Amino acid sequence: MMAHLANFASAPHMSAFLLDYYFTFRNDAQRGTNAALALHLANVVTWRYMHPWAMDSDHADGALDSAFLAEPNSGRDWAGLGCANEVNWNIDSLAQVYVHSGDPRMRYYLRGILQRWPVLYQPNYKDSLAEYGGSDSLTEGLGVFDGSGPGRGNRYPYGFCTRPADYWTRRQFNPAGGSRSPGLHRF
Repeated sequence: MMAHLANFASAPHMSAFLLDYYFTFRNDAQRGTNAALALHLANVVTWRYMHPWAMDSDHADGALDSAFLAEPNSGRDWAGLGCANEVNWNIDSLAQVYVHSGDPRMRYYLRGILQRWPVLYQPNYKDSLAEYGGSDSLTEGLGVFDGSGPGRGNRYPYGFCTRPADYWTRRQFNPAGGSRSPGLHRF
């Protein structure tokens, strides 16, 4: 489980670290070459976890453009889904690395994702902004293909991060009494 979580969550963190290395040592005589390589590696790492589709497979379904609702984790449970939390990881990585690398493909995908971002909001309508909750307004699992998750154009009936945060804070970690999970105490 932790290795899987590290896969999709790693791109922004690795990219940020590599960019920090680049800016810290780019003018350093001893580390300047490695700094240039760090900028290149930030670009490579971002693409490694991007998993973009080559094209939109169905032009008749409006904004459900699978080419731009790319998941950084493309495993069984996420295949053909657009999830706001995971797509946001791509936005974070693409924005940081594009600004410093100038990769035109990153600009293309970043623009495409941002243009389609509104479809990742849950269809929850309130009378005022104060009535909206936290992240429950964003989608965890918008189906972009027939047979994917809840089905094409449908979404799971919950927002992102509400269940995992509750799970980790109440079930896995108990600050007053140590771990509730076998093996977690070793970390």
